[in-house]
Amino acid sequence: MKIAELINNIESKQGCEVIKRKQPIDISEYGLPEDLNYYLSNYKGIKLFADKPFGINIVSFEDFKATNKVLYPEGDAIWKELEGDISESWYMIAKAEEPAQYISIDLDEERKGYCYNIFLENHAVHGSSQIIAKSFTELLSMLLKSGGEKWFWTEEDFEGYGAACQNEPCQRNTITLYGVPAWDVKPNMAESIAGCPDKTSEIVTYKMTGLDHTILNRSKYGVLPDSEKEEIMCNLAENYFMSYKGLRSYDRWGRQTTTGLFEREGKEFVFVPGDKITIGWDAFAEGFDSFNYEDVQSILSECEYEGSVESYLREVMMPVKEVQVAPMLVCRNLQTVCWEPIPIDSPEIQGNKKLMSELNECEARGCDEYTVHEQIKFVRGNDGWSVFLYRPMSYPDLKEQLARQGFSLPTADEWAYLCGGGCRTIFPFGDNLDLDTMHLCYIGEPGDKRPYYMKEPNFFGLSIGYDPYMDELIDAKQKSNCGGDGGCNFCGGMGIVIPFLPCSPHYKPRSIYPEDNEELNGDYDFYRPIIRIK
Repeated sequence: MKIAELINNIESKQGCEVIKRKQPIDISEYGLPEDLNYYLSNYKGIKLFADKPFGINIVSFEDFKATNKVLYPEGDAIWKELEGDISESWYMIAKAEEPAQYISIDLDEERKGYCYNIFLENHAVHGSSQIIAKSFTELLSMLLKSGGEKWFWTEEDFEGYGAACQNEPCQRNTITLYGVPAWDVKPNMAESIAGCPDKTSEIVTYKMTGLDHTILNRSKYGVLPDSEKEEIMCNLAENYFMSYKGLRSYDRWGRQTTTGLFEREGKEFVFVPGDKITIGWDAFAEGFDSFNYEDVQSILSECEYEGSVESYLREVMMPVKEVQVAPMLVCRNLQTVCWEPIPIDSPEIQGNKKLMSELNECEARGCDEYTVHEQIKFVRGNDGWSVFLYRPMSYPDLKEQLARQGFSLPTADEWAYLCGGGCRTIFPFGDNLDLDTMHLCYIGEPGDKRPYYMKEPNFFGLSIGYDPYMDELIDAKQKSNCGGDGGCNFCGGMGIVIPFLPCSPHYKPRSIYPEDNEELNGDYDFYRPIIRIK
């Protein structure tokens, strides 16, 4: 299909927008490929499937800039590294903000028109920038065909053209973020950067030592012998500055994963293989038993809901879709926000007579925790009292802090995978809550010392989706969460089953926060750091 026909076709597609120039501009002096020249001369932009998870924008001539200049600020230390690099002829032709995906087109005479998928982490790294099309027309055609539902080059049947640097060496054999070259980063340096909030221009960097990413997907990884899994885990530990603690097997709800257990900065991580899965809900896989059905039905009747139980579930659950999830290193447990630990012998603690008096009184009563709302918290442990000061934090601040440490938050799709592993039931263990066998948060007798059924590590080794009061923050354009609703349904007297539905991997992400008020709540907001392996 010629470029003009292709653009006309795009214009007719729902969810796509073509912005035509009032008058064509003459850019013939730049010697661009014919199809690219036609587009940039006559159009100011194309928006492809902005309402879809993998929508992307084609840039205008005014924004058609060298990729290096788009990704790296002027004066960055990386510019010395990129002198004479193959990427000097790459120009940004397309970009998506969520996730941060870019596409470059090559203007070098020998490779003119070649298009490469680009993330900040893999840009111009030897063997990592994949050739996904050999012309602008081919790129545009494939993006149109994918319909915004996926990146076409991630499909198993995609036949690419190899890596950008396979025939000549790239200058960069390692990844550099924000000016810190990977070969200069040692584990202790990584820790110092991660622990220093003042180093806002520096981000932990990772060496890439030739991991074969295809074996990191669950279908291939799962059948590897333990000796090969061990080798992969050691590689990951070296690449991502983790302390490797050995292989672990997690078996839960009919599924099992043998994976690596890691530690970094006092937090435990596990490797979670990638996979292509279905998420969302539109029909029962098993069906509610009488207790679960009647519990939901009675609440819906009280609320004068006119639809069926099934129609209510469809309203609160995500629509069914197929997603590709990348392999990850994932923190096993939720982390708190806003509460910053400080030594109990700090002058600001010991010098506060009123505070120390209240703490002594609390200790005398046998209390294990004492909190002054959004000010200070004392928690008694085996080694005595731990002290936490409340430091207000916003959602953008948290994401920035994690980025400086080399981490991200999981997206809604990734969270669904981590929680459910691709299950088609409402919960990873089935459709029903069984109060006779399951010890659930906030349900049952106060003296019940059994572990919480949903909190125990799942088949990936993660404690996830178990407490409706705990909002697990996810990566999105504005503050959003999965895994809980802050206890709203419990507090609202919505029975037993409905309050636990937000713990389902298929439940719609909760995003009710105005964009100008994204302050985090230290009592209800929690997060789980991850590292996507690319």
